[in-house]
Order: sequence, then structure tokens, then C-alpha cells
Amino acid sequence: MNTSKEFCAFCCKVDSDVPLFQCGKCKKRKLCSRKCQRLDWKVSHQRWCGKSGEIGFDYEVRESSGKGLGVFTMRNFSRHDKIMVERPEIKYVGIENLYEVVGELKPNIRSAANQLGPIGGSMIKKISNNSMLCQRDGKESMSGLFLTMSRINHDCLPNSSHSYLENSGVKILVASWKLSRVPKLQFLIPIKSGRKLIDNFICKLYITLLATVYVVAATN
Repeated sequence: MNTSKEFCAFCCKVDSDVPLFQCGKCKKRKLCSRKCQRLDWKVSHQRWCGKSGEIGFDYEVRESSGKGLGVFTMRNFSRHDKIMVERPEIKYVGIENLYEVVGELKPNIRSAANQLGPIGGSMIKKISNNSMLCQRDGKESMSGLFLTMSRINHDCLPNSSHSYLENSGVKILVASWKLSRVPKLQFLIPIKSGRKLIDNFICKLYITLLATVYVVAATN
């Protein structure tokens, strides 16, 4: 089965480069060194340890029926449970800034990002295709690369939703309803039109039309 390589939650070193060990408290989060553990704890894990899912225990990345890699649950989640909390490995505003950021990428992050699609695509293409909105900065939007969350597929009827917490610098993925073990995680993706972000316009239109069809069918 084709799965993505596991990597340190803080520095992105893959498990083939160095053995990973688990957080001593939640026994789930994987890191490559005591230094990374201390930094990860200080930056964000201290707040979320044991309060959200972790890769390899609560969800996994694996092949998704001809659609490349997807994220699947490994246990049951109740509605509003925190499935995943993730920091962006990089943040940028606009394509020019992205070129600058890519030029300064650390080898570990470059190696992890290289696993993303499109296969054979440039690093610029891989990052721009898989980035997600972090915050709005004036007229332009700040984007970030979330290596695991970027594997989640888009769907007009999603089973999860995400939001970025600016104060914490993390994006949180929560269950939209009760999820059983194995379902593939899906969420809505904003549609970009130039610099303007049309938040879920197409999906809302689709859902409205679908609901109308059901109402008409029920009244006939």
C-alpha cells in the first residue's frame, strides 16, 4: 500500500533519516530529537497535547482509490472533535514572495513537500497547489503549506471543516458530524479568482440546488 513517509512533527525529518519517538505525555506525536520536542512543546504542542488527533494513531495518510493519497480516520470521532492541529511549514503572500520562500527552503521541508502532487511538478507548483489560506493581509491573502492537511480531499458535502487560529499560528480540523473509523476526510476548498477569494461559492450553489431537488421531489 502506498503511504506517505512519516516525518518529525517539528522539523520534518523523515523516519528513514532518523528514528522517531513519541511525545512522553500523549504518547502519539512523533519527533526526531529532544531539541525538536522542546521546541515543538513551546511553540504549540503544549496547548494541544492530548486534545487532538495525531497521525499514525487517530488518522493516517494512504492511497485513496485512484485519487492519490488521502487522509483517513483510524478511530471514531464525535461532532466537533479536533481531528488534527497543524502548523504551516511555510507562509507567503503572493507568487513573488513564494519564489523567495522556496529559494530558502530547508532540506527537510523541501524533501517532505516533494512528496506532494503534481508528480513531477516544480516545487513552486507543488506548494501553490497544496497551500491553504492562513489570514488576510490587506488586499492580499497569506497562504501556508500544511503538509498533512493538504492531503485531505475536496468535497461539496464535507465531513470536516478547518479554521486558522492567528494567535496560535495553527490550523485546526474538526469533525462536522460523528465519524466512524476509516472514512476519508473531506472539506470545502475556497475557489480563487485572481486575487479575490470566493469562499465555497460553487459548493454552496451545488448544495442549494441539491436541497431544492429534494424538496421538489418530496412535495410531488
